[in-house]
Amino acid sequence: MQQRRRVLVVGFDGAPLGLVNRLVQERRMPTLGGFAAKGVQGPLRSTLPPQSLPAWPSFATGMNPGKHGIYSFFKLEPGRYDIRPFRSEDIRGMAIWDYLSSLGHRSILVNVPLTYPPYEIKGAMVSGFPAPPGPPEGDELRCFPESLAEELRAIAPRYKVDPQAGPRPKDDKLLAIINQVLEQRAKVVLHLLKDESWELFIVVFTCSDRIEHSFWRHIDPHHPASTPEGRRRYGTAIDDFYQALDDILGSMLKIVGDSTTTIVLSDHGHTSQIAHVGVNQLLAEVGALDYSRIHYRLTKDGLQDTLASLGLLRLAKKMIPKRVRSAIPLGIDFSKATAYCYRFGAININLEGRDPQGTVRKEDYEVVRNGLAKSLMSYKCPMGEPLIEKIYKREEIYWGDRLDLAPDILAIFRDGYGPRSWNATGEAIQPIDSSQFDLSRCVLECGGHHWFSTMEGIFFANGSAIKQGATIVGAEIIDIAPTILHVLSLPIPNNMDGKVLSIFEPSSEPALRSIQHTSALSTEGPKASPWSPEEERAVMKRLADLGYTG
Repeated sequence: MQQRRRVLVVGFDGAPLGLVNRLVQERRMPTLGGFAAKGVQGPLRSTLPPQSLPAWPSFATGMNPGKHGIYSFFKLEPGRYDIRPFRSEDIRGMAIWDYLSSLGHRSILVNVPLTYPPYEIKGAMVSGFPAPPGPPEGDELRCFPESLAEELRAIAPRYKVDPQAGPRPKDDKLLAIINQVLEQRAKVVLHLLKDESWELFIVVFTCSDRIEHSFWRHIDPHHPASTPEGRRRYGTAIDDFYQALDDILGSMLKIVGDSTTTIVLSDHGHTSQIAHVGVNQLLAEVGALDYSRIHYRLTKDGLQDTLASLGLLRLAKKMIPKRVRSAIPLGIDFSKATAYCYRFGAININLEGRDPQGTVRKEDYEVVRNGLAKSLMSYKCPMGEPLIEKIYKREEIYWGDRLDLAPDILAIFRDGYGPRSWNATGEAIQPIDSSQFDLSRCVLECGGHHWFSTMEGIFFANGSAIKQGATIVGAEIIDIAPTILHVLSLPIPNNMDGKVLSIFEPSSEPALRSIQHTSALSTEGPKASPWSPEEERAVMKRLADLGYTG
């Protein structure tokens, strides 16, 4: 009788290859160390930019962002300069669990990014971020089927999607919250793993990313905000967290056994962040937009907290008088702007016919785009070095029928300089300095992953058919979905961009079996789920609390 094929995927969000390898070598992660010795390991290349969105949707679909359409946490409203957060229905191209559902196979998902609102699949779904916060003393269990929430509530009554729903607490409290989120997530996962009916189980532990954003300065003695006292008190906080993750992984492996193919991965790496770059302020300095410092001071002094909690223009319109809306976003006069930024290093040309107040004619688009790229590449950081390492035109890195949603250019900044839409100081570059800034504010994160140095996450695979003690090179996050499908002996849709990774023992059944393909999957996303204005505002606020707006 043929053994049933199953795949377990364990995501450590933002886990850097160097950090994890060090902890394995120091035997702080003995489970993963033993797992690696009996399986395959190596770097896993992320997307450009190396951020959770678009990386996790690329993992889920096996497609580049030009096909699945997710480039960041936000998308522009058509015909407006306004943004809204992406939600589960926005993914184009079937996610792997949707494909399995269409074939009658059962999946269980826990905290996979961009699964809110939850929707119907064959199996079960516990929504991941971005999702609105629940009541402070309650849970944030949003599930399909809905009845699952009550079952899980009895096991993890304080389950949270993310540790932050409000202003960032001080380090001691934040650390306690992060560990509680991890503990509750583990209870849900270990409970659901015992349901033996699944063929694909995916869990993503996002708090690894959250603790790195907040505590990285305590493990880097060269960070400008590092202090001896901080290193003494919190210098092992990240290591301790990963050790706890390793313990949970050990408990999961005991449940699933060696017959299950298990993959452990991260969506990107992580390292020190020493400054924030206000990209719109940078665009103003190179002459691409008009930016009023008078308006901006109004934004900073009178509306900063409101904007930080609500996101940007559309949601703020309901709360901010019309006479000061010119300060949103960022005091930009779009009637004079040739370019603008609304998400990290992603920059749009203010194009006539596409943008509400477009100033650049279509026939001038390429000349303007080339000129802007040249100006930005010549900009120097305070050390006198180029601020930007590389600028890509969208068609150089993305392809597909959702290319029109991509930014016109993507800037990759030098290590440590984290791009944002704007800085509260009004300056293009805002150094992080513990003597000058309140580091309890979420927007002053001290770790980040916006750079070429954080393109590599982790990849480990183990199972009865997997090579032992092998290292893999050239693996990309878009390769995971087709590799999973091959393990499950299912055909790979022709519109997936990834490849099946060479991780199998030469004599194993998956290695001997030829890779099968099938016609392209539907390019439609999941069925739309109800999403109220209140939910959208709550999601925007949570993203602001985590430092994703601004």
